[in-house]
Amino acid sequence: MESLKELREKAGKSMRLTAEDLGIPYTTYVSYEKGTREPNSEMLVKIAEYYHTTTDFLLGRLARNSMAAPTIGERIRDAREARKMSQEELGRACKTTKQTIYKYESGLVTNIPLDRLEAIADALGVSSAYLAGWDTMPSAAPNMISVPAMARVPLVGAIACGTPTLAEQNIEGCVDMPGHTRADFALRCKGDSMINARIYDGDIVYIRQQEEVEHGEIAAVLIEDAATLKRVYLYDDHISLEAENPQYRPLVYWGEAMNGIRILGKAIAFTSAVR
Repeated sequence: MESLKELREKAGKSMRLTAEDLGIPYTTYVSYEKGTREPNSEMLVKIAEYYHTTTDFLLGRLARNSMAAPTIGERIRDAREARKMSQEELGRACKTTKQTIYKYESGLVTNIPLDRLEAIADALGVSSAYLAGWDTMPSAAPNMISVPAMARVPLVGAIACGTPTLAEQNIEGCVDMPGHTRADFALRCKGDSMINARIYDGDIVYIRQQEEVEHGEIAAVLIEDAATLKRVYLYDDHISLEAENPQYRPLVYWGEAMNGIRILGKAIAFTSAVR
């Protein structure tokens, strides 16, 4: 199922981590992606909910990335994620359930009562006309570009020994990012080790928190209680953390030393000053 692979890669998930989240064997999930095995209807719904999409999309009957206008459900989902709200929180704000919000967003229910649509719009800070697709958001002068909906994430500094990444003592403050970025925290890049990836000293890098990344991806890595940004290369007997600057030698960890390396998350975006 090509659509399944596309969704997983956009979410920054490995196949092994996805299989664990879904509660199925790794080999079973691999067979789903390769198309050698089809999930049953119950599993199909579970996968659709996991990726916040529809069963039609997973089966290849609906292309969310086509030029077609977004559906009401997709607009609700995008506005909710931009405000960093869960389906449960939105349901509570609208005096309904998480399951109902899921049905709206996934397209299982398309006939949304007007009073419910208005309640959802109020909770999301948009107009019901926008959710219904009757207008765009916002509609300023034609020569102006709309600023995307923003969200705030914690800016993490040095990691205090033994504390979780997002513990209060590790957080320097908060920074804004486009809501669609879907990151969990940010780091301020220090030095010139990642300049060939166009990431410079002082740039803000947005991180999606996860314990695994794919071979060759850029990630925030914890080394001796300090978070650093490196490209991660995974091998059976060693890990190589490599800078994007030939002046810096790779940091290579073999055998048991590999256990001391902790992946904090995948780098998914960054903001940079004009230079």
